[in-house]
Amino acid sequence: MNKARLLRFIVLINVLIANLCIAIPSEATVKKQYLQNLLLNNNNNTYISLLLSDLLTIFRRQKVPAGGRGDICALAPQKLVEPGSSSSTKNNIPVEIWSLKPLFLWKIKQGTVKQIQLFKDGSNNDLWKGNGEIALGQTSIIYDGEPLQPGQLYHWRLHIPFPIEQPSFQIMEEKKRNEITNELKQIEARLNQQGASAETITLEKVDLFVKKNLWSDALREIFAVTNPSPEFKKIQQQLLSFEYCQTKD
Repeated sequence: MNKARLLRFIVLINVLIANLCIAIPSEATVKKQYLQNLLLNNNNNTYISLLLSDLLTIFRRQKVPAGGRGDICALAPQKLVEPGSSSSTKNNIPVEIWSLKPLFLWKIKQGTVKQIQLFKDGSNNDLWKGNGEIALGQTSIIYDGEPLQPGQLYHWRLHIPFPIEQPSFQIMEEKKRNEITNELKQIEARLNQQGASAETITLEKVDLFVKKNLWSDALREIFAVTNPSPEFKKIQQQLLSFEYCQTKD
């Protein structure tokens, strides 16, 4: 091949590459299309496996800012941030959550939590304290009282057996909360129409919460699953095994 033909060939290849780069969808788009095809073909198990894999990767990176309180580390309601993030220093700002019946999730190095108390801001009387004493080894509980109020600030304590104040949280304002509620309903309607399993729907909701940095709500969806499959249960256990809690400087 002479130089002129070689040059024309190189130009042609470059043009083709340029056109291909325009035509080829992004990795995220390809993955989304692949997942949608799995759903349409009722391959729920494969779909769930892929979503769970992504979920573990995301949560493995996250840390609780400024560590826990002594041997206790509250995971939800709590802020989870990337290590080194500047937001990790803003511990005085209450975490905002969507759920009116939040998950309380913690890790403890020594001992066991005996009781939980929830307080409305400005009140010394507990609003809720679970169903009495917490079972030995239990590290989570979902609030089962009257729905909490949008816009309201709450405080909570864990007793081991002495009370330890945990990070405050606030239910998001009603307008913002309703927008997310509508998005969740759309997800559920779309996936039900596609014949998705309950766990698949849960993971899609988790994905929405993660994209909005609502980590406490994402964790709630995961741990609120009743009768989880062995694969899903394994993920719950793996999420608890991660070392979220940074040590204080």
